Amino acid sequence: MVTVLDSQVVLGNLAVTSGSRLAALGINAPDLIKYWYEKIGDFPFAIKVSEGSASFTSNQGDMIVGFEGIFPKK
Repeated sequence: MVTVLDSQVVLGNLAVTSGSRLAALGINAPDLIKYWYEKIGDFPFAIKVSEGSASFTSNQGDMIVGFEGIFPKK
């Protein structure tokens, strides 16, 4: 599966799901999205993955492996 996430998709989803909360907090959605796009690649925060899976293919056959963890590792 391929997912494309661009700034307009994010803006629409953010407005629909959290527009009133952002307004209550006095946060401007376009400024927040700009901040995310400029800072997210640096990962100044940890991301917790649970119920993850990875699919491996080899000459011996296919295997799906479950995993969980916190990234980046400290």
